Amino acid sequence: MITASAILKLKWDSGVNLEEVKNELFETVIGDLESLHISKTPPKHKTNHILTDVTWSLARNIIAATNNKISLGVENILENLSQDEKDQLTRANIFYFDWIGQYVTFQSTLVHSYFKSAIEREKLMENGTNQQPK
Repeated sequence: MITASAILKLKWDSGVNLEEVKNELFETVIGDLESLHISKTPPKHKTNHILTDVTWSLARNIIAATNNKISLGVENILENLSQDEKDQLTRANIFYFDWIGQYVTFQSTLVHSYFKSAIEREKLMENGTNQQPK
């Protein structure tokens, strides 16, 4: 599976229209999410797969962080995952994990934008409005 950042580099080097790059990257992000069986919408109940909850928790925490990076500290949700689940998250190319430096960031700005927009929509729905986020 080719990653979103690999596509970006290939396209950028070849001088392709940036709108086309954005569209192709978005398709890659959706493919990454689907390959991990993560819904394109936030989890609605506790019966969802644990990785869905972890992914959305990581996304929320990173969006809330000022430096687009969160620590993999002792109380982090990743500690509750099996090694196989950690490997699945890493392979999905949604987040970049630095296990040595103990932090995680979004794998690309497109992934960040995707989650930011989805989380904003979720907040609007929780507040009882159907307006689209800006």
